[in-house]
Amino acid sequence: MRGMFFGVTAATLVLTAGAAFAALDADTAIKYRKGTFEAIAGHFGGIIAGMKSPELAPDMQAHAEALAATAKMPWKAFGPGTDKGTEKTTAGPKIWSDAAGFKAAASKFEVATADLLAAVKSKDNAKIGAAVQATGAACKQCHEGYRVK
Repeated sequence: MRGMFFGVTAATLVLTAGAAFAALDADTAIKYRKGTFEAIAGHFGGIIAGMKSPELAPDMQAHAEALAATAKMPWKAFGPGTDKGTEKTTAGPKIWSDAAGFKAAASKFEVATADLLAAVKSKDNAKIGAAVQATGAACKQCHEGYRVK
């Protein structure tokens, strides 16, 4: 009975948090996704630094794990109306006019980061290099198609 209570409570908290996120104003959503993308860039940079420096190589797996987890986060902050805040954003209008294409590009990025994590875990430098390039290409697809410069 006690476990059921905690399970229901946890589910309620998750649903409440999801509903609260959906009600965020545009500026909060923009700040959230900017922070998430900064974390993504930092972890991706950490992986590249680990490839170049033996001293930093032991941190590559932690960066790859964090990158794969963080890659799933920013997309929920691109809801309707989050393109019109007072907070500066580089999100382009095509995100909302081509929602299916944006979702496909986001999915491709998530897959690429998961593949990068698997490559880093393998410790095979050729696989890591190829996965870094594929992840970079997935980043570039969104930057070129869905971002205002």
